[in-house]
Amino acid sequence: GMTPARARARARATTALLPLLFLLGTAIAFSLAAESLPRRIRGGRPSGGVRRGVAARAVGGKAPWEMVSSPVYSVSTRDAERGGNMNIATYVSAASLAKTPGAKKCYSVALFKDTKTHFNAKRDGEVVLQLLSRRHASLVSLLGKQSGNDIDKIVTLKSQGVQIEWLGGMPYITSCLAVARLTNVGWLDAGDHELGLFQVEEWLSPAAAAADDNDDDNENTNDNASPSSPDKQGDAHGMDDVLDTAYLKKEGFL
Repeated sequence: GMTPARARARARATTALLPLLFLLGTAIAFSLAAESLPRRIRGGRPSGGVRRGVAARAVGGKAPWEMVSSPVYSVSTRDAERGGNMNIATYVSAASLAKTPGAKKCYSVALFKDTKTHFNAKRDGEVVLQLLSRRHASLVSLLGKQSGNDIDKIVTLKSQGVQIEWLGGMPYITSCLAVARLTNVGWLDAGDHELGLFQVEEWLSPAAAAADDNDDDNENTNDNASPSSPDKQGDAHGMDDVLDTAYLKKEGFL
């Protein structure tokens, strides 16, 4: 027979084991219940449709950043060797609401590293941001596909009949939709680009001002501009609409 001491030891062991068995049973029950839930509720990786990195391109899928159209800007900078320089920028976004008095209005602007625009912007901490319209699509090749290290873009623009004015010592195209002078707040590495946060110091709408002036007289008309110059194009086919990457792709500029 079992001695009283052994009986007491077995009773204590059973008492200690019961909570562990309860916890184990509860965990098993929750696991079985979770498996019966739809995947969208319980979380976890979907069984199909997910592609990452190069795999997405391998199966013909578009990355999220390839699914949207972006406005097209030009960043203008001072240049020590030439009168100034311009590029094409599409990684640009307003970064603050600035609805309260004295609040900062900011833009984020990503610039390709080791370019003339990037060098000038880092040196001076100041740029002019130009919002382009569809009439400027033909300038993408000059401003975005050629380097300011190899060509004087401002002289080339003037030779094509494009009117240039200056804001804070930086050139801008007078027929662009809007111009803002920005000062840098900080930089963040973004791989092949460097992302700059800029504060708006002043802005203007030269195209609107020119349109108002032309309602009174034609003094602002550039008679030396070639027929293909942006300054000679009317608003046929929405030429004064904001230029975006979808339009550039449609028209074969990208």
